[in-house]
Amino acid sequence: KKQSADNGAIVYCNDQNNLVIICNNTIIKNTIAIVYNAVGQKLKTQQITGTTTIIEERLSSGVYFVKISTNGKSITQKVVIK
Repeated sequence: KKQSADNGAIVYCNDQNNLVIICNNTIIKNTIAIVYNAVGQKLKTQQITGTTTIIEERLSSGVYFVKISTNGKSITQKVVIK
């Protein structure tokens, strides 16, 4: 299920329970995605290098937060995996 936002990024879970991040804006060098679980534990950090990035971490059912950071600015999106 795709979850979009007006901040230029879409985050959703694919059929393999990997998170997919689609950035609609120009990717700036040193942009990273950080995945947190519902209690705030950091699970994965990955560099975003293109328009579409797959987080290679199989996630179980639950609530996750994906923080996309670049140049001191960040956006966070909530993703629910069923």
